[in-house]
Amino acid sequence: MVSETGQEKGLDCKPGYSFEKSRPYVNITCTRGGFGNNGSPVGSSFKFKISGLTNPRMRDFESLFSIYTLDTKDRYIDENFEDQKFSVTMTELLQLTSVAVQMANLTNGAITSYTLQIVSTTLIQNGDLFTIRFPPEIVVPLGVTCA
Repeated sequence: MVSETGQEKGLDCKPGYSFEKSRPYVNITCTRGGFGNNGSPVGSSFKFKISGLTNPRMRDFESLFSIYTLDTKDRYIDENFEDQKFSVTMTELLQLTSVAVQMANLTNGAITSYTLQIVSTTLIQNGDLFTIRFPPEIVVPLGVTCA
């Protein structure tokens, strides 16, 4: 954090996770006199840069922020709990870095197995779904099995 006069202030950032609200958070504490001897005046502007965060995995899904201030005894001072003003929405998808398709039998019209190998660029979680759209010339049986 840098003051309006260009003086660098010290910050202490501590990440955590609120299990009660199912949300990650970062607590930012000013060190080295960032708020002056008597605190900061009403209307002061603060700008923080938090690095190393991972964007949401999904495209076109709005993720909402909650921003508030606490005193040294964890009592609320200022709040924005409505989550209405601060959101982030991903507009682009990452590309799969590697996709390979291999057939067990190369004979036309044969019933065979296809092996697909995919390297994801995003975290894949339990319950996520892989969708594979085959060309119209391939017949996918109703009783398909996957391994």
